[in-house]
Amino acid sequence: MTVDTRDEEDYSRYWNSRTFNEFSSPHIVAWKLARSAIEHENSLVNHRMTWFLLSQAFLFSAFVGVFIGPKDPASEFEPLRPYLLIAVGLFAAYVCLVTNDGLQRAFVALEGITTNYNSLIDQYGDDPIVPRALHYWIKPTLIHQQKLPVATLLLWIALLATCGAYSSSALRAIFSNFGIKGALILLATVVLITLGFLLGSHFSRHPHRP
Repeated sequence: MTVDTRDEEDYSRYWNSRTFNEFSSPHIVAWKLARSAIEHENSLVNHRMTWFLLSQAFLFSAFVGVFIGPKDPASEFEPLRPYLLIAVGLFAAYVCLVTNDGLQRAFVALEGITTNYNSLIDQYGDDPIVPRALHYWIKPTLIHQQKLPVATLLLWIALLATCGAYSSSALRAIFSNFGIKGALILLATVVLITLGFLLGSHFSRHPHRP
């Protein structure tokens, strides 16, 4: 004879109902509504990130093409080159800010959905018939897609500053003396600072239920 050793809390309150369907369960309805809202926000994030990456790739290609393109002092369009670089860089920075605003609102909505659903479960209790994990919420840290527009904005600022400095003959000599060794040292310094920041940060996960 087999003995069922499961606790009472492992049994759903709906299992003995002969008229049960998914729409008669407040737990399932709440879970589906929350999941639908999360999928909607995730879809918005995915579309915004795709649009952002494509636009940045196009703008970066245009910027590099204008900067390293053949220079003809006799051309009447040559004086426009610096203004074109500034225009492309400023528009790319604007795209970064717009995308960052959209992503911030999406992640605020995701956090609100998760918090409200968890408060409902804490107030009314959960049921084994419903999946216990709504989704696993990760607080955004430095390495997170939410930070990508800000990082790209900083890259554009650095790129514009470098191109502006390189246009000066005196600063160009400094860049020439900097060399590959200096660039590698600078890169290693930035990587170490970033790793130090990450090690000091708390990567905390907030599941639906412990």
